[in-house]
Amino acid sequence: MAVSQQQIANKLKLSIATVSRSLKNDLSISARTRALVMETASQLGYEALPMRPKRMSAGKSKNTQLSFGVVIQTDADNSTALASDVLLSGYLSGLSEAAYRSNVSLIMHYVPLEHREQAADPELLPFALRNRQVSGLVLINWFSENTVKALLDNFPCVALAYQYDLPCLDIVRCNEYKCFKTLTEQHFVRGHRQIGFMGDVCDRTGAEAWRRNRYHGYAEALLCRNEFPESRNIFNAVGRVIPDDMYLCLKKRIKEGLSALVCDSDDTAYEVINRLENDGIRVPEEVSISGYDNITAPSEAVRLQTAYPNARIMGMAAYAALCERLKTPGLTSRQILIDGNIMDGQSVRSR
Repeated sequence: MAVSQQQIANKLKLSIATVSRSLKNDLSISARTRALVMETASQLGYEALPMRPKRMSAGKSKNTQLSFGVVIQTDADNSTALASDVLLSGYLSGLSEAAYRSNVSLIMHYVPLEHREQAADPELLPFALRNRQVSGLVLINWFSENTVKALLDNFPCVALAYQYDLPCLDIVRCNEYKCFKTLTEQHFVRGHRQIGFMGDVCDRTGAEAWRRNRYHGYAEALLCRNEFPESRNIFNAVGRVIPDDMYLCLKKRIKEGLSALVCDSDDTAYEVINRLENDGIRVPEEVSISGYDNITAPSEAVRLQTAYPNARIMGMAAYAALCERLKTPGLTSRQILIDGNIMDGQSVRSR
């Protein structure tokens, strides 16, 4: 049975008029509400009727409204995107604002984790994508390289956040390298000289290239100060898990003079803070700590200094890149880096 706009309205406790206008990318509706409506509509399986050609005045050529597909990788139960809710909302807000200004409709398609390898299978695509009623695709979150190749065979594509080494594919991502260089430099400005890095520094797949970018930003900040990354100050926490032996090494280094630590994620940073404070090591009095992601702080935790992506601008950049690719199909692959934001917190202090 087809999903109606009224069902979407009931689920979100919104008026049907708000839902209808949100699905049309009406800018009189807040960006957050539009993103929420589009996300919910896709999750419920709502399929909009194909857009009719605009009525043109006599003597003018006919022109139909363009549609772009937005393909989003989700978790196993198809209820939550792999990107945080805040990030996804920002991506969709930027996309919808840019699309509205150009009178382009967006068709959302959520891919459950178990279908990631078959995401390009026509039988699993929604009607509009299966019948090529969209002009191009924006890919959000990570898909296998074979899946992206298959989609590229049928559509111009732009990928948000994750890297792929494929021809004729644009990548829009946060400049994490610059974020981590800035975080590390700020520790130097505060008088810290022994600065460590905690995170998974091994880049095994394109999906994990962000790990390399974050570590390289940290290392570059040291090199610019004529310092070299020391192995004793690098804590390779694979999968954001901190082994007990690594934690003991960190405690030892803090006692020896390590006064600042840059973590590759807020999750890791808050775990470090929790374990240190349980052992009587105060943050930031004895060690300053920064992270990445701008997640909500656990209860009673100090507010973390963190960096995070400018998701709305990334969404707008992805839209612009797809428009350029439609105009010039032979463009070589491009990486479009969008500066992130730095938020000061209570987890850092000057020496």
